[in-house]
Amino acid sequence: MSEAEESAIEEEAEAEESVDGVNEPPPPKKKKAEEPDCSCPSGAPGWMATFADMATLLMAFFVLILSFASVNVPKFEQVSGSLKVAFGVKRVIPAIEIPKGETLLSTEFTPTNAENTLIPDKSQQTEDTTKDNIKDLLEEKDATFTQEQELAQVIETLEEEIAAGLVEVATQGDNIIVEMLSSANNQPIANTEAGMSNIVPQEMLEVAKKVSDLKQEISSSIAVKDVSKDKNRLADSSSTQEDNKFEKVRSFLADQIEQGLVEVERKGDKIVLRLGQQDSFDSGKAEIKSNFENTLQQVGAAMDYVGGIIKIEGHTDNIPVGFGSRYKSNWDLSSARSAAIADYILATTTLSAGNVSVAGFADSKPIDSNDTPEGRARNRRIEVIVDG
Repeated sequence: MSEAEESAIEEEAEAEESVDGVNEPPPPKKKKAEEPDCSCPSGAPGWMATFADMATLLMAFFVLILSFASVNVPKFEQVSGSLKVAFGVKRVIPAIEIPKGETLLSTEFTPTNAENTLIPDKSQQTEDTTKDNIKDLLEEKDATFTQEQELAQVIETLEEEIAAGLVEVATQGDNIIVEMLSSANNQPIANTEAGMSNIVPQEMLEVAKKVSDLKQEISSSIAVKDVSKDKNRLADSSSTQEDNKFEKVRSFLADQIEQGLVEVERKGDKIVLRLGQQDSFDSGKAEIKSNFENTLQQVGAAMDYVGGIIKIEGHTDNIPVGFGSRYKSNWDLSSARSAAIADYILATTTLSAGNVSVAGFADSKPIDSNDTPEGRARNRRIEVIVDG
């Protein structure tokens, strides 16, 4: 670059500096912010009072509702329990403190003067009863052993009479009893029929002689007792009572026996009343005929009089039940007929149901042949058995 050019550039720079320092205007002044024109009224705004009034009214309304409300305690507890079951609630179980034991030993002591507990004189009284007890036991044992030996001796001596059923030997206290039962022909030992003095059988004489010899040999007392009279007297009394019952039953049913509706017989100590089927039931049925009720009433009166254990048995012939019958077999039919008789008698008498039993035997116990119509008619029957 030439010198002329450099000088020209310097002049231009100086001219610019002079222009910048002289002609630059001063910075403008900041104006103050104009204050707004505020014409708002003083105090809270108007909506605030309305909101406060509404909140106050709502609070008063809820307080009024609460004052009118009542709590149903059981219902509340039920609902509360249901919520607990549904959502689960943790229960706080109070911990129970384990009781602690306290010492029984006294922790405080008071010194005292010990008293003298020594007994200067010592004495003891004893009584020995062992010897007396042993002596009594030995004597009792010896007596029992002796009586057993003597009883065995009596039984051995009268062995033939005992085997023949003439005597029995027993003990009663310290005595040996020889009971005279009967003679060999099963007659009472002492017979006192009219016109005869007491006749003593030969068997009794032999027994009496043996007993007399035994009395001299043994120390135990032997007594002879005649029980044949008592037994025969009881048997005669029992037989008389059974005869009286039998005759009384026959007198109750005299008209029915005469008409052939009822048969009465005695089997040992039992009284058997036999009722025919043709007059009491229709064929194949167990309903009592109306014209047979009078007979059953008389039978019930007789049973009510004699009492005892009553068994009602139903029997049939060997002809099977007809087709279409309500009973499957003669067993069912015979049982139903006996039950019908029992029900009627219990309903018309004072007999206890516990003393009456029923049974059905079908054709297993015939009293006549089933080969003829007459025999089958007899086999179709009801038997009322009185025992005791």
